[in-house]
Amino acid sequence: MVSQQSIRILIVEDNVFTAKLLTIQLSEYGYISHTASSAETALELLKKNTYTLILCDLYLPKMNGLSFLNLIREDILYADIPFLIMSSDDEENTIVRLLQAGADDYITKPIQTKVFVSKIQNLLAKQTAKKRSISQKLERQLTENETTFLVCSEHDTDLFFTKLAQNTSYIFEYVNTAHDFLYILETKNAVCVCVTEDVSWLIKELEKSNEITIGKFLLIYITPYESLTNSVYDSYCNVLYLNRNASREEIMRNMTFVSTIIESEKAKSMVFIKESIQQSGFLFDSEFEYSTGQFSISLFHKNYNDMPGGDFYEVVDFNERYTFVFVGDIMGKSWSAWFYLPVYLAYIRSTIKFLSARNITELAAAPHKILNMLNSYFAKDLQLSDVFTTLTLAVIDNQDNKIILSNAGGIHPLLYSKKKNSIQNIRVSGMLMGIDSSTSYSKIEIECVPGDVLCLYTDGYIEVTQQASSKMIGNEGMQNILDVFVRQSKQTAHEFDSLFHHYFEIQSVDDDRTCAIILCNKT
Repeated sequence: MVSQQSIRILIVEDNVFTAKLLTIQLSEYGYISHTASSAETALELLKKNTYTLILCDLYLPKMNGLSFLNLIREDILYADIPFLIMSSDDEENTIVRLLQAGADDYITKPIQTKVFVSKIQNLLAKQTAKKRSISQKLERQLTENETTFLVCSEHDTDLFFTKLAQNTSYIFEYVNTAHDFLYILETKNAVCVCVTEDVSWLIKELEKSNEITIGKFLLIYITPYESLTNSVYDSYCNVLYLNRNASREEIMRNMTFVSTIIESEKAKSMVFIKESIQQSGFLFDSEFEYSTGQFSISLFHKNYNDMPGGDFYEVVDFNERYTFVFVGDIMGKSWSAWFYLPVYLAYIRSTIKFLSARNITELAAAPHKILNMLNSYFAKDLQLSDVFTTLTLAVIDNQDNKIILSNAGGIHPLLYSKKKNSIQNIRVSGMLMGIDSSTSYSKIEIECVPGDVLCLYTDGYIEVTQQASSKMIGNEGMQNILDVFVRQSKQTAHEFDSLFHHYFEIQSVDDDRTCAIILCNKT
């Protein structure tokens, strides 16, 4: 179990006995830890590995813990890693100095195990919440389409902009406090600040805030003076001066120009992000075809709006006899789901690798037990707290020509039986993964004959609304598609997806979608 934990802690401690003791204590809670006897060695390890948390002694040889902390906080690659200092020095001034320098917490020696573990878990939980907040903010920013003109005033409203906003499609927000101003800057992606005067609270906020830097946003200053070309705002923003006596058309033309600039910058960011995604190791081919024994496996995967989401799949040969097909869906939309995908895949891949390397064949034919193992890992991982996933596992048994199914919260698979010439729901189900570590899953075995078709799919299909009836496709609709698929002798998941769009006249799908078609072929 420990080898499959994704949380990795760096222990920087020159006392060999203490370092060993901490390693043992952390391992009992499922955490991987690496040790370094000096800050210099720790820096070398940081270059080679990714760490979730740093646990560091204050008094180290050569470079002490405070100096090491300062280096970490100054390096953009490591600045966000939680840093816990430990020392026998419990002087209040020492603790305050370390916390002010950027330490996230402090623990005194000799270390009490319960207090120590509690602090570790607390820091990891805070880091998880921070990551989730960042991913949700990013998702909001990427999906926001229009520029917000943020009108700052000493009063509840601004008469000039209130009148200007009439009969326009632009979004205007009015604020008269620093709190509301900062909130909109935080939650909106495309913002242009607008003023008609020197707003005292805004100027004070610009002067004191380290978060707002020159050029972060554009500012439109509506002034009654034709000759005004500079103001206090120039020190903090890119300012465009407009004369309030100019025609409405001229003012709106300039505001349109500003909006175009802002949207252009956002478009550049989108291109950069998409290029970064293409280099990610956690992308899935839109089409995947594979044959094993008497079976062929076909997968189709489509992200919503070409941005990464929560759907995923994995096909793994356990040995010559068994092949695993995973189809899952992490709860959440777009970035907020994809953010956790690497962690889930790491658990799945390492678990299968572990079982395969040791040739534990009794588990290969027991997908429900594999789901039990994975669920236990997910539920205990603080990085995945409050993040749940569906997961369907189909184990293909090439020797006995059968498929063994287990399901955790996923949609019931569909089976076309050649012998019965009918389609049925395979009612194997279980709780979403990650909710309760003690959950047990079940399995069902399907004896296959040539012509049988098994279909696995995510909720991106059934939650689509039909334009004609305004009803969701649902499981019944998917059965209709599989019926047409079989009657037309289709073979691939891509063909299944095409039939889905044609049959229901679907123009767009507002979610990720993934389907897997497993065919039992003739020998």
